[in-house]
Amino acid sequence: MNFECKKNDAGFKMFTSLCDDFSLVRPDKFCGSDIRYTYLQETTNNNSVIDHSYVSKNLAIVAKQYFSFDNIVNFYDHLPIGCDIILDDKPKFNPPARGKQCRYKRRWDKADIVKYYSNTYTFLSTITVPYVLLQHKCNISYCVHWDSINELYNAIVTALSLSMEECVPLCNERMWSG
Repeated sequence: MNFECKKNDAGFKMFTSLCDDFSLVRPDKFCGSDIRYTYLQETTNNNSVIDHSYVSKNLAIVAKQYFSFDNIVNFYDHLPIGCDIILDDKPKFNPPARGKQCRYKRRWDKADIVKYYSNTYTFLSTITVPYVLLQHKCNISYCVHWDSINELYNAIVTALSLSMEECVPLCNERMWSG
């Protein structure tokens, strides 16, 4: 699909609905972007950003960089785009879902706090605060930036949750009973 991500663009409106249904976002919402254009018509020198990549919100939070390859030999009028993502190679612990349901809680007293702080720094440093939130003031009853505020909040919560997963063990709730 070729469209710009602008609220008045018909293609973007339709695609946004699909993205909401499947929790998809553009990675540059979390890591920023210095992409000036992805399409260039050399004869008129018109350009626009009409090529995009979308990923799940959980994957977008670990996006490190979103970019276009504009310094390569390219015989096409569209520039390729890329996204660097930090992935953890350790499997996540998922409690078994069989028989009687067990309840699990995080054991902060058993946590690797140094690793947690390190992970928190790593994940939070990938979040870019949308510039619009830094430059405009809103009245609490009328604000056009609620979507950006909510996305930033969700990015922070997701970063903290991901930081906790490998550092704070899950333990069966029955371990604590007398």
